[in-house]
This record gives sequence, structure tokens and C-alpha cells, in this order.
Amino acid sequence: MAKPLTDEQWIKQNSNLGPTRARLLGKCGKCGGKGKLWWVFGGERGVVQCDRCRGTGEAAK
Repeated sequence: MAKPLTDEQWIKQNSNLGPTRARLLGKCGKCGGKGKLWWVFGGERGVVQCDRCRGTGEAAK
């Protein structure tokens, strides 16, 4: 059975690309092309669709 992720590991699922680098690669500058954003707040975890690219992961045209 897989070991549960720590909060830090959970958040690290977000892209490590900066906004400028992501856009140069044709990816969304907010989610880095993943289409989702992982968050932790008040002990709760969640994943939401990126509001900038609407989940496509692509840079705005």
C-alpha cells in the first residue's frame, strides 16, 4: 500500500516552472501546463482546475 503524501509533497505536485518559462514552452503560466492546482489550507487538501487555462494546460493565445 502506498504511503500517504505529506502536505509538502501534496503541494509539490504543482508545476515547478515559473510563469515566464511556462509561457515560452507554450504552457499556462499559472499551472505550468498541468491544468490543475493542488492546495493545502487549514489541514484540508484539494485540487482545483486552473482558472486561467480552464484545465487545458495551454498558454493563452
